Amino acid sequence: MIKLIKNEMIKMFARKSTWVMIAFVIVLTSFSSIVMYKMSPEKPENSRVFYEQQIESSKQALETPFLPDYQKDELKKSIKINEYILENNLPMEPSLWEQVQDNSSLIVLIAIFISSAAATIVASEFSQGTIKLLLIRPLSRSKVLLSKYLAVMSLGLIMIVVLFIVSVVVSGLLFGFDGAAKPYLYIGSEGNVVEVDMVYKTMESYGLKSVAILMYPTLAFMLAVVFRTNALAQGLTIVSIILGPQVANALTDYSWTKYLLFAHTDPSLTLSGNPFGVSFAFSILILGIYFVLMNSISWYTFRKRDIMGQ
Repeated sequence: MIKLIKNEMIKMFARKSTWVMIAFVIVLTSFSSIVMYKMSPEKPENSRVFYEQQIESSKQALETPFLPDYQKDELKKSIKINEYILENNLPMEPSLWEQVQDNSSLIVLIAIFISSAAATIVASEFSQGTIKLLLIRPLSRSKVLLSKYLAVMSLGLIMIVVLFIVSVVVSGLLFGFDGAAKPYLYIGSEGNVVEVDMVYKTMESYGLKSVAILMYPTLAFMLAVVFRTNALAQGLTIVSIILGPQVANALTDYSWTKYLLFAHTDPSLTLSGNPFGVSFAFSILILGIYFVLMNSISWYTFRKRDIMGQ
C-alpha cells in the first residue's frame, strides 16, 4: 500500500499543475500578509482611531438596503468585538499569530486545488486508458482506489503545512515574532464576547477549516469515479465550494438547511454561533454521514464497474 501511495504522489508531483498550485499558495499567503501589514496603523497611537473607523464603517454598512441577514449578523459581531477592544484597552497592534490565524481562510482555496487533483487522479486514468494497466496487476480495486485517495489527502496536508509555514515566516518578518499575548475574540453562542489564547485559536482554526480539505476533495473523488469525467467533477465541486455555503446561509430560515453538507464544511462557525442553530456535535455527525456516504458510493462504483471490457 505504501508503494502504491508513493507511486501516486510521484505522478501528482510530476504534473506542473501541482507545483503551480503550491507556488500560488505561497504567493497568495505572502501577499495577504503584506496587504494586512500595509493596512495596519503606522503608529500605535493610531490604532484606536483605526478601530473607531472600523466601527463607524460597519455601522454605515448595516444601513445598506437589501443586505442579507447573515451579513448583518457578521457586521454586528464585528462592531461588538471592536467596541470590546476599545472598552477593555486590549492590545490593538496587529500581531504575527493574528495574521497567521486570518490566513487560515485561504484553506478554502487549497480545497479547490485539492478537489481538482482528486478529480484528475481518477478521471485521467479513465480518459488515458491507464486504469486497465493498474487493474491487471495482482492488486485489489479497493487498494488501488484507496492509494489514490490517500495520496490526494497527503497533498492536501502538505499544502496546509506550506500555508502555515509561509504565514508564520512572512508575518513574523513583517509584524515581529511576538504578540502571542494578544487574545483572540469572538462572539459566543450567548452573544457575548469571548477571549481565548491566540496560538490555541490559530491551531484550532487550521484544524477545523481543514475539514473542507477532507469533504470537498472526497466529493470530487466520488464524482470522478461515478462519471469518469474530469471537467464535470471539477466543475461541480468548485461550484459547490463557492456557492454552497452562500446558498446555505441564504436559506437559514428553512429547518432542512441544517442537513446540507455546505452548512457544516466550516465547523469553526458552530463554535462562534452557528447561523443554523445546531451544536458542534451535530455538525460532526452530519459531516460523518456525508463522508461515509460519498466514500461508499466511490468504492461501490469503482469495484462493480466493468472497466476491463471497455
